[in-house]
Amino acid sequence: MPLDDAHHSTRSMPRWLLGVTAFSAVVCAGFTHWEQRHPPVKDSRIAWVSIREASTSSKPVLFVFSAAWCQPCKALEQELETPSVAELINRTLTPVHVIDRVQEDGVNSPDVAELVEQYEVKSFPTMVKVTQGASKPHIFIGYQDAKTLQQTLRQ
Repeated sequence: MPLDDAHHSTRSMPRWLLGVTAFSAVVCAGFTHWEQRHPPVKDSRIAWVSIREASTSSKPVLFVFSAAWCQPCKALEQELETPSVAELINRTLTPVHVIDRVQEDGVNSPDVAELVEQYEVKSFPTMVKVTQGASKPHIFIGYQDAKTLQQTLRQ
């Protein structure tokens, strides 16, 4: 039975809708891949310095060892960014964020590899506080909340 204008087929509609859905999925996957390769730059309350800059500092140096894949590292970084902890770090320490890239790139930069070996970093997150004239550095392993961080960093 032939269809008239009032009773037309909707068969072409699902093909069109399928095409739009497939296109949307490809675009979404592309953005997800791009965001993983280019994480957003966030404003930091901490005045991070480079490894080279830290070597000339008169204040104790705080090395914060972390890795991009490490969930406890991300949680610790959020605690470090709390206003009271960030203010304490900026006022009393020279902070250096040392990011391990072995899992992602297969190797660390020479500066990072040297620090990891020097302070025998075996797990992440690890913080190392180095004070000039001290016999050995203070090493803090694992996640700490903001209150504990304030106590730890005052040692």
